[in-house]
Amino acid sequence: MDLSESQKSLDLSELDIITIDLSAIEQCPKLEVINLYANHLFRIDLTPLQHCKSLQELHLSENELTQLDLSPLQKCVNLQILELHQNKLEALNLNPLMHCTQLRRFDLANNDLTSIDLRPLWHCTLLEEFDLSENQISKIDLTSLHYCTHLQEIDVSGNDLDQIDLTPLWNCKKLRSLNLRSNRIQSIDLRALYHCPEITELDISKNRLDHIDLAPLWHCRELVVFWLAENNLTKLNLVPLWHATNLKALNITQNNLSRLDISPILKGQEDFKFFVDKDVLLVAEERLKPLLWKKTPTSFQKRIKSISWYGTVIPIEVEEAELPSSLPIKEPVVESRPISLETLGKDFIIHLMNQGWVVSIIAEEGITYQITKEGEAALRKFGIDPTNSASEK
Repeated sequence: MDLSESQKSLDLSELDIITIDLSAIEQCPKLEVINLYANHLFRIDLTPLQHCKSLQELHLSENELTQLDLSPLQKCVNLQILELHQNKLEALNLNPLMHCTQLRRFDLANNDLTSIDLRPLWHCTLLEEFDLSENQISKIDLTSLHYCTHLQEIDVSGNDLDQIDLTPLWNCKKLRSLNLRSNRIQSIDLRALYHCPEITELDISKNRLDHIDLAPLWHCRELVVFWLAENNLTKLNLVPLWHATNLKALNITQNNLSRLDISPILKGQEDFKFFVDKDVLLVAEERLKPLLWKKTPTSFQKRIKSISWYGTVIPIEVEEAELPSSLPIKEPVVESRPISLETLGKDFIIHLMNQGWVVSIIAEEGITYQITKEGEAALRKFGIDPTNSASEK
């Protein structure tokens, strides 16, 4: 290699290189980028890199590496990007990365890893993207990511995980994308995402979930894409998606659902893509039509019919229900307390009535809405404390 002392970039990508000696780069203290992407390297000695203290990017993806010693990288304190995807790595010691405190992107996708210790990453507090997808990992501890407060993307899809604890992610308030697709996860607790209000993409499809509580997504108002396809779900409550006004795509195909209330996700979006199996009975509350679309019932029905399932019209049945002004008298059957429309909003209260969480009392002074004990417990999971009282006259 013909290198100069002032050289900042070395690009040897896509050259079908089988072996390489990097000793020449010891004379390049200003080197910032080394790109060996898409070659046929099955081993490489990174020792010369300990002299590259200005190194910011190391690209070794799409090679045939079966092992790799990262020790020299502990001297590369300015390293920001480390790409190792699509190799044949079966194990990797991340301890040297404890010194790479400027690391922003770390890509280990498409390797043969069966386990990995992420503890050294707690020093990488500026990490933004972490990709561990398409490996063979059966267990993973995300505790160290608690300290990575700048994390925006996490991908552990395509592994053999049967469980995953997301608790450490509650401190990752900038998280935007979480991909858990194609694992063997049987149950999952999403409560950590309650603290991730900026999340836009969530993929939990192709797992083995038979139930899921979406309540923690109540505050995820920026959610755009949500994939829950190919699980074993028999029931699904979409109420927590009520405030996800930016939702553009929801996929719940290939589950065991027979009936689904889609009222919470229908807000008149013109470009909303909803994928669901043909045999699922979709229902929406008649009383919510003018509140959701502010159009006539006819327009509402046309909009429903325009939703497609892989290009096929979905059969839709709309439940008939009267408007709030003519609600029948219904006494609370369990202990309840009054709530105010100002606390929750009239349209949302109407929806909660269909869930059996809110009942109405019609008296001479007007309609009083009361929340059941069960409903209060459910709303508290959303971070709502409905304790006021009021009447609609």
